[in-house]
Formats: sequence, C-alpha cells, structure tokens
Amino acid sequence: MNNKKEVNGRFFDAEVRCERFIPIYMCLAERPSQDLLDAVLEEESVCDLLDLPHDIEPSEVYEMLYHKNKLGFLAEFATPKPMQFNSDGSSWVSGWGYYQKKWFYSNDIEALELAAVQWANEQFEECKAESMKEKQGG
Repeated sequence: MNNKKEVNGRFFDAEVRCERFIPIYMCLAERPSQDLLDAVLEEESVCDLLDLPHDIEPSEVYEMLYHKNKLGFLAEFATPKPMQFNSDGSSWVSGWGYYQKKWFYSNDIEALELAAVQWANEQFEECKAESMKEKQGG
C-alpha cells in the first residue's frame, strides 16, 4: 500500500485534493449512507461511473450496487484551473477560488489516487495549451 506521505506529496505537487470520499462497501446497509445517496441521486456522472440508471430510486441503490459488484471507492476530486500563463508558459496564477471537480470510481485505492493525479495533471496541461494558443493568436 502507498505511503500516506508519498500520496500527499503527489497530491500536493499535482494540486489535487479529495472533496468527498465514499468507501461504498462500508456505506451499504438497509439504507445506504446519506453521502452515497446524495452522490448517486444528484450526480449523473456518478450513475454513469457505477453503471446505474439516472432515475434510480433510493430504495434500489443497495441492491443494484451490490449485484453489480460496485463495492469499491467513490471519490470526488478537485484541482485549481490555472490561468494567466506568461508568454513561455513557465509561470501562471492558480488558486482554490477557481477550480474544477470530477468524480472517480475504483475498486483499488491506489488506482483511485493515480487517476486523480493524472486527471489533475491533464487539466493543467489543457489549460496551459489553451492559454498558449490564445497568446499565439489562435
């Protein structure tokens, strides 16, 4: 298993943080946890990740997740949107006042961590490329 300080370092370097973390296998009962229900009932992307219908009823959540073997980790991650890159892209402005979020699901915590860091890095590179394109008049 990953060392927590190593994971923290990767998250710090990528400027990504976990906003919500739901270990599904620990949240299922006769009535699933409110956090899990809120995520499933309010976020279409969560239904897509968990292969659930968008119009699922709260009473169906346990049975569907259990039978689809979706008992892993559901997490929402956030990363700042960098802006105001200088002309060569070597410096920029970013902060937690302007950020984006995305839900992830994995049966493996380490895979979830890696996916979040990869996503944050990709978001950074996309923002940088767009800024550079605008600076070149494109």
